Amino acid sequence: MTRKEYTESLLSTLRHVTRREREAIRAEIDGHIEDHMADLLELDYPPELAEERTLSAMGDPVEVGRELNEQYTGWGWVILSRVLLAALVAVCAVVLCSNPSLYGLRQNLEARRPLEWRLEEMGSGGQILDIRVPMGDDIWYIYAAEAKKDPNGNPEVSVWMSWYDKNPFRSAAGGTVTAVDYRGEVQEAFGGGGSEAGGVAEYRYFIPVQAGDPYVTLCCERYGEAFQAQVPIRWEVVT
Repeated sequence: MTRKEYTESLLSTLRHVTRREREAIRAEIDGHIEDHMADLLELDYPPELAEERTLSAMGDPVEVGRELNEQYTGWGWVILSRVLLAALVAVCAVVLCSNPSLYGLRQNLEARRPLEWRLEEMGSGGQILDIRVPMGDDIWYIYAAEAKKDPNGNPEVSVWMSWYDKNPFRSAAGGTVTAVDYRGEVQEAFGGGGSEAGGVAEYRYFIPVQAGDPYVTLCCERYGEAFQAQVPIRWEVVT
């Protein structure tokens, strides 16, 4: 019998263990075999004989497996433990959603997901984006843009963005944004925002562009560095 056959024979007798427990037992058996064989090899035993003597010393694999089975209480307890774990997760979720002191954390985490609901506030030129620019410990997140006309009939693009800290328990501050249009000309970005619940800084900017421009480049300087993000523009059926 080889060491692999020995291990498989032993494991085949186990009835009340999870897959993780089975792999842990396999690793433990392999470790015992390795240690015992190493001792015999140091005494100049041939490898084949060292393996044979080691497996003989380990005992009958079926009997060893039966003894291990007695250490586990069966699938009933395994299933119960998993049900209890699921219940604990559910309770934590309820607490997170209902506890006022955790409201900010929930808002912070929600602000990191693509915000499709913004489409309800936009016209035919609106689109959901997922542009994230690392800025030190913060993330500059551009998540929506809408090509439209301003009250005077001039084309512009409205861009929604936020800043959040990589650590959801910390707050992030917004930044001053400037814009460079498709022709490389600097355009003044109108708008602004402020800190929202959860320490996320929410901003919206309106940027003058020319109809048909494929994108606008936004620039933000923080921590002595200049950061850029190219925002595509969608002109479909803009009236």
